[in-house]
Amino acid sequence: MSIFPDAYTDLACEKKGDARPARRTTEKTERGFRTLTQRAPREQENGLSEEDCVITVFADGMWAFEEEKKACLSFLLAQKIRLLGDAVFSRKETPKILVAGIGNARMTADAIGPETAEKITVTRHLSLLSPAVFRSLGSLSVAAIAPGVVGQTGIETADLIEGAVKASSPDLILAFDALASCSLTHLFSTVQLTNNGISPGSGLKNNRTALDFARFGVPVIGIGVPTVTSAPALVFDFLSAAGEEIGEKTEEKILAIGEGYFVSPKEADQMLVSVSAILARAADLAFSIGEA
Repeated sequence: MSIFPDAYTDLACEKKGDARPARRTTEKTERGFRTLTQRAPREQENGLSEEDCVITVFADGMWAFEEEKKACLSFLLAQKIRLLGDAVFSRKETPKILVAGIGNARMTADAIGPETAEKITVTRHLSLLSPAVFRSLGSLSVAAIAPGVVGQTGIETADLIEGAVKASSPDLILAFDALASCSLTHLFSTVQLTNNGISPGSGLKNNRTALDFARFGVPVIGIGVPTVTSAPALVFDFLSAAGEEIGEKTEEKILAIGEGYFVSPKEADQMLVSVSAILARAADLAFSIGEA
C-alpha cells in the first residue's frame, strides 16, 4: 500500500491511513469559511475530552485578506479555541494560559510559532504585580514562551516548555507550530486546531518529543498552519493535477530522490507576518473574558 501522502503531512484532512470506523467527520460553512471537524474515541487521556478532535479551517489566501475578513477569521478561530478548551474554560472562571510558539524564528518557513507568540498579549506579570490593572484588562492570565529548537539551544523543546509549566502553573497550553502539507493549495491557507497537542517535525519525518497532556500533565491545544511541502509531495501534486497515474515503482523512485527536500512559497515572509497576526488576534480574543 502507498505510504504517500501520510509520511509527508501533518494535516489530518490529508491523511489516508486513519481508517478507524468510529471516526466521525462533519463539514460546515461558518462565517464564510469551510470547516472540517474530525472526531474519534481517545486511547489516552488528554485532559480535555474523551474524543480526539481535529478542526480544520480552510481560508484560501488568508494572508492577503482585507482587514475585515482577517478579523472574521480570527473570531472564528477564537471560537474554535474556546470549543476545544471548553473543559478548562467552563471548569475555571479565570484559567491560566501558557502560549508556546514552537519553531525556529530565524527560518521563515518554521517561524509561525515564534512570530505568533511574540504578538500575543501577555498579562501574567500584571496579574502578579498589579491586580487592579490586570482586572481592568478583562483578560485571562496569559504567559508566552518561544523556546527555539534543539539545534539552537541544545535542549529539547519539551524540556524548556516543562520549565515554563513549572514556573507558571497553567491550566491550559496553546502550542502554535508550522506544519507540512502534501498540497500546495493548503500552504498558508489552512489552520488546523486539535485537542491532542503537537508532535513537532512529524510531517518532515523529524519527530521530536510530543507536546501533550501525557508530557506536561496539562491539556494542550495544538494550532498549526502548513508552510512547507516536500519535493515528493510537489511532484505528486503536479502529476495528480495533470491526471497522471503513479505506479508503485515510480512512487518509490520519487520518494527516494526527493527525500530531505522541502519548499515554501516565495512570498513566505509576507505570508508569515500576516498569518501570525491572525493567529495572535484569535488567541487574544479567546483569552478575553466574555468575548469569544
